[in-house]
Amino acid sequence: MNRKITLAIITSLLFLSSCKQTASETGYQAIGSYTKKAKKEWEWEICGIGGQFGDTIQKFNLDYDVVKESDVNEARRQLVKGVEKFLSMINQRERIIPLLVEFPFTNQRLKFGLSFSKPDGGFVEPNHIAYALLLNGTISYSITTPKRLEHVHEESYEEALQIVKNELNQNDKSSNANALKDQSAQDKAPQHPSSELLEQLQLQTAANTPHFD
Repeated sequence: MNRKITLAIITSLLFLSSCKQTASETGYQAIGSYTKKAKKEWEWEICGIGGQFGDTIQKFNLDYDVVKESDVNEARRQLVKGVEKFLSMINQRERIIPLLVEFPFTNQRLKFGLSFSKPDGGFVEPNHIAYALLLNGTISYSITTPKRLEHVHEESYEEALQIVKNELNQNDKSSNANALKDQSAQDKAPQHPSSELLEQLQLQTAANTPHFD
């Protein structure tokens, strides 16, 4: 999406914060705030927004473009990261909480999609995930074909979240194990006396050595 258009959308959404807010205005402001952070932290470009807003905020719809070639594992990591960040923001904002149809707000009420593209804006290769979508608590992963998007994998959001958590825990364990190995190697390495200690030893040796005239 054109960067000027993206900036205009974000600015318009954030402007709503200065008005007396309905559920719709509050919802779109939240989307604008999140989109600004997603662009800054991850360089995601917004390509679709919406939701179901009446007297309360019932659903959010968000779609972003991600410049990245991804398999199912990487697409899962990106999507879970985005969803968890959004839900955390929504459930911690005092201004939004009273307007939520339920609290805490969950992934079941979120439509969240990521389109993956090349740096030049073109479609990713057929062996890479082109679109990952969370809808009604289920994530579907699709690749491009000459005629349409084709689903290649599907899983519940809870399954995806658990997989990502397990990966993070495994990475933490590996990091801790490597740190312990490095510390053990340092402990076993021969300790060389400092230059000050060497000088003291030399002086003591000289003082204790008999002199013959």
